[in-house]
Amino acid sequence: MSIRFYSQYLILLLFVTLSHSISSQASFTKTTIDPIVKLGTVDVKSLNDKYQVTVINTESQDATSHVIKQRLQATKEAIKTLYPKNDNPIVDLRGSLDPPQLLDGYWGHLFAPGIPLDNHLATNGEQVLIAMNTHFSMKNLDGSPIIGFSLDHFAADVGLEGNTFDPRVLYDPQTDRYIGVFLHGSESSDTGIGIMFSVSNDITGDWVVYALPGNPFSNTTWTDYPMITVTDTDLLITVNLIRDAEPWETGFDETIIWQLDKQNGYNGEDMNSVLWQDLAWDGKNIRNLCPMESADAEPEPNAYFLSNRNFDMENDTFFFVEMTGGIDDPSAELKIETLISPTPYGAPPNAAQSVGALQTNDARVLEGYYHNGEIQFVGNTRNLDNNKAGIYHGTISDVLGEKSFELQHIIPADLEIGYPGITYTGIDPDDRDAIIHFSHTSETVFAGVSAMYYDPEFGYSDIVVIREGDGYIDILNGDVERWGDYAGSQREFLDPGLCFISGTLGVPSKHNRPWVARLARPDFALSSVDLNSKTDVNLFPNPVNSRVTVELNIPQSNLRVQALLYDNSGRVIEQVYNGIIRKSGETELSFETSHLAKGNYTVHLMADGKNLITKSFVKQ
Repeated sequence: MSIRFYSQYLILLLFVTLSHSISSQASFTKTTIDPIVKLGTVDVKSLNDKYQVTVINTESQDATSHVIKQRLQATKEAIKTLYPKNDNPIVDLRGSLDPPQLLDGYWGHLFAPGIPLDNHLATNGEQVLIAMNTHFSMKNLDGSPIIGFSLDHFAADVGLEGNTFDPRVLYDPQTDRYIGVFLHGSESSDTGIGIMFSVSNDITGDWVVYALPGNPFSNTTWTDYPMITVTDTDLLITVNLIRDAEPWETGFDETIIWQLDKQNGYNGEDMNSVLWQDLAWDGKNIRNLCPMESADAEPEPNAYFLSNRNFDMENDTFFFVEMTGGIDDPSAELKIETLISPTPYGAPPNAAQSVGALQTNDARVLEGYYHNGEIQFVGNTRNLDNNKAGIYHGTISDVLGEKSFELQHIIPADLEIGYPGITYTGIDPDDRDAIIHFSHTSETVFAGVSAMYYDPEFGYSDIVVIREGDGYIDILNGDVERWGDYAGSQREFLDPGLCFISGTLGVPSKHNRPWVARLARPDFALSSVDLNSKTDVNLFPNPVNSRVTVELNIPQSNLRVQALLYDNSGRVIEQVYNGIIRKSGETELSFETSHLAKGNYTVHLMADGKNLITKSFVKQ
């Protein structure tokens, strides 16, 4: 069944349209449309997607293909000539801060590559919803799997058959619910937007699904590159409209904003909707509007967006957009202004790896958040000293007043980096600190994930490698591989100071895989309990045939416990458990041993990174 299946539900009756010119430079059009009708409900527990098929096109990346497009490729070729890479010393911005603490990490999805991966995630602190370009993976907090399925399989359950891509997910702490958005089709005749709302805080329960048209003006454009955020009343989706049969750089038509009533979405009711279009400055449409997430558990009533001139080899202009009210506010409008950065940015060169290069796209704003009158955001850039691929980190202070603007470039001396995310890690309301994470690569270091800590009073920490890659990426038949297009990160609202991140790893098969990690700010106290104090442990049966149980008394709630299994020679066979034991007291941890060879084994238990106990057993 084609995406045209839902056209009968989405006839856009445009009954109020208001155009505004808010200054001699800025303009927009606001259109109220008929409510959006629910398409269907999906019970993910009932999805039977045991094969989780992935289909990827490995055609060569040439300048005329739709993988690296003409204008961007020309820009990168010019960068190589005008601004060749060099080994000029890097200005050291590091302060005395310790780097983030790595609590744990695991594969987001073990089997499915993506071109690119498009990592994203959302969590309520107990379950983790992981999205990548072709699949969803639902896991417990410790990384143990619950269920996984392809985007195509999920979409087909409500009649949206065909190619799905570009997933985005978020957790809404105000309502304790999840939202997901994905695209469907890449031509004006079949393009669409799927929207999914969790009915409860259980990601494995029912999801209500809606569909928006990807060609809302019935012309020759299709929808690309969604970004999402929530306010206290709304779901906001920004997308780019691209003209048929043209690359996304030269075929860009405009960026639009969908404003939807999120509570009606959670309830499965008809969603009121407003469409913002014709967003322009000085007569030119603004592109790639990145919505700023709320760093607080209670989202703001207003929404903020950032954009820039992302294709230029060097520029200093950013566009700041404020939406001044919710969907039920008839006086809501957009305020658009330019901000001039004290430090320029520019489209980055492709990043080197041991074989070929990784594609860095452009210098658009990739992620940011609003907290207590301040916005922090990140994106890709050409480092203006050594002309290598780096990232920028920006801060806009006094958002509701005079707006003080700062921008710094971040690049290590021995790596090229890209596709950053940023997460607020403050604990007290006046804290302004954050963890910045990004993908790394070089001619000698495989594609992996790194992070650093930032505090405006003390600067940046050293960069810490979260996970090294295990191989270079070589999926396509050309010299340049896809690397981004974005990464996911989220504050853990139940435990301020902690966050989840996701990024791209190279693996020995020359494919890519998503890696998810849980990080903490450097001064975060993981545990104050003396783990060498009295903790009783028993192991049975011993000898064992099929399953062994470790019985222990946990002295404190919320301890992260790891169980490592060693063979008789002292070699680690496997980490059999890595998770948080929420309650103190008598606890049993058991695991299967039937697949083990006969012999002597040892279980080593650690709690919050400290030695807890060691027990040996015999496998018969």
